[in-house]
Amino acid sequence: MLFQARIVDTPPQRRPWARNYIQRFADVEMADPIREALLRYVTVRAAVLRPKSVESLINDLLPFADYLTTAHPEVTYLENLARSHIEGFLVWNRIRTWRGQRAAAGAGRTISKAVIQSTVLSVRNLLDDITEWGWEQAPPRRLIFVTDVPKLDQPLPRALPPDIDAAVMNAVSQLDDSFARIGLTVLRGAGLRVGELLDLELASVIDYGPAGTWLKVPLGRLATEHMVPLSAATIAALDQRTTARGVCRPLPHPRTGELTAFVFVAHGRRLSQSGFTTDYSLPSSPAGCVGSGVRRWW
Repeated sequence: MLFQARIVDTPPQRRPWARNYIQRFADVEMADPIREALLRYVTVRAAVLRPKSVESLINDLLPFADYLTTAHPEVTYLENLARSHIEGFLVWNRIRTWRGQRAAAGAGRTISKAVIQSTVLSVRNLLDDITEWGWEQAPPRRLIFVTDVPKLDQPLPRALPPDIDAAVMNAVSQLDDSFARIGLTVLRGAGLRVGELLDLELASVIDYGPAGTWLKVPLGRLATEHMVPLSAATIAALDQRTTARGVCRPLPHPRTGELTAFVFVAHGRRLSQSGFTTDYSLPSSPAGCVGSGVRRWW
């Protein structure tokens, strides 16, 4: 609130108890040589990966280290790994439950098939990379093969039939949570990913006159920008969001660090993908923002 009121010029920071990846590896019991190798690998990969990709890599490697400590405490170096250890890990990985913050929300539920596949791929890349790089802890031979990577049932989602699509969007329009209602409407109308939706800026909508109103989609997973024509319903949803958003100070972009006026902010903070599932219903002038904004913001 002090930042939004221009009393201080330091934007809101991450929670002081947020841990870096070194602390996260320190919290998981594992052999020191394995921890050293994993930290070194994550540090090297973090130099060329996006922050979200680094988080995904850590989330995949920590369960692997946890499995080795629990099931094979005699393995203290990655070079001691054998095919039998990997086979046991592949079986365990398919039936393990959520860990960390999702453990409480998941209530003992098994991880998704996409996470199962991602974990196997990350461990395979780890072992292949350190072998090609000539690290001392590299296993003497390949241990994970293409046939070990689980196959997803439906790599691409199927389009909903018109009647079901209409029923879903009708249910979305009845949601009490304005963030969920407007976010899902814009996702459906512009064909966005969640990350692209949360990266939308106030200048993302461009009016081309007779050519209609278009949305400039920010850089996403494919690292490309593109324009999407907007329907009247999608424009109305975006108008509603900016009206409730109010006038907030720009925040540093998590990828570039540049000050950016995001569309989806709450209490002066940019929403994250995890925060988007939280009920952030706010009045027209939420705490941390000033005024009610303007209806047309492009």
